[in-house]
Amino acid sequence: MKRGHAKKVLAIIAGVFLAIFCVMSFSSVQTLSTAYAQSQTGGVEQDKIKNLLLRPRGWDADWRGPGGSGDSVILFETRGEKVVAKIDFQDKGKPIFCERDVIISSDVVTFDGCRDKSIKIQFDPNDSVWQFKGKSAGGFEYKLKAK
Repeated sequence: MKRGHAKKVLAIIAGVFLAIFCVMSFSSVQTLSTAYAQSQTGGVEQDKIKNLLLRPRGWDADWRGPGGSGDSVILFETRGEKVVAKIDFQDKGKPIFCERDVIISSDVVTFDGCRDKSIKIQFDPNDSVWQFKGKSAGGFEYKLKAK
């Protein structure tokens, strides 16, 4: 093989490897930017939900389930980096109050009640009255409306 011909073959091979490397690098960058955009979207939704919950007047909560029904007042507040739910309700005329940590994701708000566990509520953009609805692990249904 002639020396000039060998250089051309090596240049073609190097060009093919460079093209493959560029394609692989571009697809990795695209995957990373897509993952970043998705995580940022979740963060935006999470912030919107958090801002809705943090109403200064709180929320009237209606709950119904296997052990009865009733209503409560829930006030969500920030405590440093976390959000807490301050829950106030009457049980047979006796006032009950508790405070529980809240977990907010892009579509679900989770917290324990004073007696009920793992209450999961979601924002309902189609209902202007009962803006949050959900259920608990104990089988209770919850609806929250702004005070």
